[in-house]
Amino acid sequence: MSTSESTNLSTNSAPPAATSKVARATGVVSLMTLLSRILGLIRDMAIAGFFGAGRTTDAFFVAFKVPNLLRRLVAEGSLSTAFVPIFVEEREKSHEASREAVGAVTSFTICLTGFLTILGMIFAEEITLLFAPGFATEPEQVVLSSELLRLMFPYIVLVSALALAASILNSLGKFALPALAPALLNVVMIFAVFAVAPYLDEPVFALAWAVLGGGILALLPQLMLLKKLGLELHFRNPLKSDAVRRLLKLMLPSILSASFYQFMVFINTLLASMLVEKSVSWLFYADRLFQFPLGVFSLAVATAVLPELSRHAARKNYTALNYQLTVALRWMTVVTIPATVGLMVL
Repeated sequence: MSTSESTNLSTNSAPPAATSKVARATGVVSLMTLLSRILGLIRDMAIAGFFGAGRTTDAFFVAFKVPNLLRRLVAEGSLSTAFVPIFVEEREKSHEASREAVGAVTSFTICLTGFLTILGMIFAEEITLLFAPGFATEPEQVVLSSELLRLMFPYIVLVSALALAASILNSLGKFALPALAPALLNVVMIFAVFAVAPYLDEPVFALAWAVLGGGILALLPQLMLLKKLGLELHFRNPLKSDAVRRLLKLMLPSILSASFYQFMVFINTLLASMLVEKSVSWLFYADRLFQFPLGVFSLAVATAVLPELSRHAARKNYTALNYQLTVALRWMTVVTIPATVGLMVL
């Protein structure tokens, strides 16, 4: 066989092999996400059963929406997707290069989210009124939501570190543990509803503490695995890092695109806060239903395929990249169109 024929055979056989790998990863992430969604449904039923839908849950859901918004914009939305191709490219160079990138990006992430957390805790009341101006006529609800927000704001630091750790592990082909993280948060919140809330003077604070506890519980095993792999989250000077500069360049368009959807979430919450009591809670539960097919399959495919696309790009194998992207889009189309019709019928 000639060298040319051998090269063509290798090029043509690579995409199906990569597709099989992505399919397995998608299956793992989908199963873990499905588990998380089932536990999330149990969590929502537990919260609705214990607290009902009213002033207390409205205050909690408004407070929880703020760090969740930052999580989707900064952490899981732009940070993780931007860092995967950077890490893969540095990993192609050497293990030490990838360690340097991890250290610099970790330092940048902790500093940024720590600064946002401090600002959020200082201006908690103003942020609450910005997201829920309808609360202005009920000062007690503003106070409750602000206190919950101050307690939960450090969650953005935890979840950003979690997103960074997950992006590294996903790049190394380890999808199960990162995909399990949301399920752990739901388990902690369910535990808090039944085992902690009944014993507190203000039971809803059990949910806020559970958010922090769930973040820590999800982060610890990933940190342990990263340390075992020699890629623990450590600190390096981010000001002199080319990885951080590239990260910012990649994050900007991602943040802008995600902002449009999150802006609509903000507007919906704002309008719901001006309607009858329970409206914010109803909106939250409806959004959970809407997110179900997106989370179980579409995000699973995106999570699984991104490291492979980044690896093909780093190696300048654009034929395999185009093939992999086309297959992933076909998978999403086959599932999301029937899911959309099903939700419309419901």
